[in-house]
Amino acid sequence: MIRSFFVWLALACAVCFAQEPPSVVLDPLPEFTREDSVTLSGTVTPADSVVTLGSLAVTVNPDGTFSHPLTLNDGFNSFFLAATHGDDPPFQRGLTLTRDTQPPTLTLTGVSDRARVNRTPYTLVGRVADDHDDRLSLTRDGNPVVLENGAFRDPDLALQPGDNRFTYLVTDRAGNSAEQSITLSFNDQPPQPAITAPDHLAAGDNFTFAVSFAQPEHIAAYRVILNQTTLHQAEDGAPFQIQQVADGNETLLRFS
Repeated sequence: MIRSFFVWLALACAVCFAQEPPSVVLDPLPEFTREDSVTLSGTVTPADSVVTLGSLAVTVNPDGTFSHPLTLNDGFNSFFLAATHGDDPPFQRGLTLTRDTQPPTLTLTGVSDRARVNRTPYTLVGRVADDHDDRLSLTRDGNPVVLENGAFRDPDLALQPGDNRFTYLVTDRAGNSAEQSITLSFNDQPPQPAITAPDHLAAGDNFTFAVSFAQPEHIAAYRVILNQTTLHQAEDGAPFQIQQVADGNETLLRFS
């Protein structure tokens, strides 16, 4: 009775051991690549197992190692790897690789290049996108920028007087990248117009009144008001000049 029990136990253990599928250890494969082919390699145990990739037989070396080229199309590629050994259960694994040769897109929104701003710190916002990769990385001048669902908000950018240049770089997992730079011209000082007009006049005197700016390209708009009446309004910093006749009353000029 005891002998029969040990025979049954030995057979049960042998059956359990024999039902293990082959073991396959694959060398690392890139999930994303720009290449049109990669090499699938690894080791199968037992070494006399049969390895197939889809309907193709993969040559296995005597030590169990194997290597097989994979041709990739643009976009998503799916492969099915199997290993069998006699009547043992098969090893099966699906493989997915993405070939991505196009750079992601990067768009800054809400402000244009060479924009003139009068406040600091400043916040830049934008979006990134890619046809295949939803886990992009973004940096600004080498500093990581947080992405959330493809959008970013980069706050607290300290601006110095004059031009401030920022360069953004977005990269996908295949190594494709896109870059965009933006320059912000910072000036928090109010414009100082140069005014040409006499200080004192007698009634009936003719005089010239003129307004100009040292940096007219920095002026977006201005208005000249004479005694509560708009004398001139411009959408740029172009100089203004007019001939007037003094009426003998005190004149109040305002600029906005």
